Amino acid sequence: MSWGDIFFGFRGRINRKIYWAGSVLVGVAGFLFAALLAYLATGNPFAPEVWERPADKASIWAPVWLAYFGFLVWPSTALAVKRLHDRNRPVWIWYVSYALALAVPLRPALVSEANQASGFLAAPFAFLAGYIFFELGVFRGTPGPNAHGDDPLPPGYYGGDYNFWSWMFALEGRISRSKWWLGILVLISVMIAVSFATGLILNNFMAAHP
Repeated sequence: MSWGDIFFGFRGRINRKIYWAGSVLVGVAGFLFAALLAYLATGNPFAPEVWERPADKASIWAPVWLAYFGFLVWPSTALAVKRLHDRNRPVWIWYVSYALALAVPLRPALVSEANQASGFLAAPFAFLAGYIFFELGVFRGTPGPNAHGDDPLPPGYYGGDYNFWSWMFALEGRISRSKWWLGILVLISVMIAVSFATGLILNNFMAAHP
């Protein structure tokens, strides 16, 4: 499958790695597009009137964010639909979640401050967001062919021991004790490195801003 089919086609199946790679590229492109729109609207690509979305500046930021979602809707939907095909799930799941995601950045302009404080839709939205995250980005697709095409993963991957990424991030299959211990050591090393870097950054920040 070509990158054109990945970003703009609605047929076939893609695996998690292609989905995440495509999503990162789409996200970067969307951020740059939003910054360009902010620059055209205000002369500043990082204008607070756009990125902080104050209610009294909705006439500035609302068109920018509507155009941003319009820019992302095709490639994001193409990626999500092919992942749902891989999972053998109905595609309306994505359309509902995307419609709700569209309402989030526009919410300050759509509802009153009292309604915002209520958070009535927070729990169902969080549940749907978590569900679609696992469906698209975490769970393995249908093993073997399904109605949407052949399995995009190579033979033997379902065993969980195919390569580093499969036994570190996949939720299926089996791994040996040596792979388990190696994975634990990798996780511990990453946690130590992240903790050290975070502590160093915080210490420097506190020293500069007592």
